[in-house]
Amino acid sequence: MDPLQDAPAAYKTLTAQLAAEGFVAQISDPDDTAFGNRIALYIHNEVRVRLVRDRSQWFMEIAVPLTVEWFAPVIWMAFLDRSLPDPRRPSADQEAAFVTGRWRDLDVADAPRAVEALWAWQERRAAQRRGLPPEMMQ
Repeated sequence: MDPLQDAPAAYKTLTAQLAAEGFVAQISDPDDTAFGNRIALYIHNEVRVRLVRDRSQWFMEIAVPLTVEWFAPVIWMAFLDRSLPDPRRPSADQEAAFVTGRWRDLDVADAPRAVEALWAWQERRAAQRRGLPPEMMQ
């Protein structure tokens, strides 16, 4: 059984691209006692990308090298580009394209500063989205 069978197509394509780049996969078995939750972790040197299925919903997170801090791709986009993206949640296609195109940029040299900056971008992103109508939150 494909552990990512119900993941978005863009995430499945991403996993193949990461494997071609030398990422090593660590995929948990589905936890039937917890709604079939699972984690697919992809590692290349210090870069870690994980796909998480939580209560039938898939999302992606990227770790800061040498830390246990994980952030959504949209926060990494803001950090690397030094600007807030569109307030809507990026699609799986947009997240996968970001990781495919920028994964080498995720291996930041100064992890403590990166964590601090990523938390600040996450706070700015939350402030940006507060008060938006529900249709903008999709």
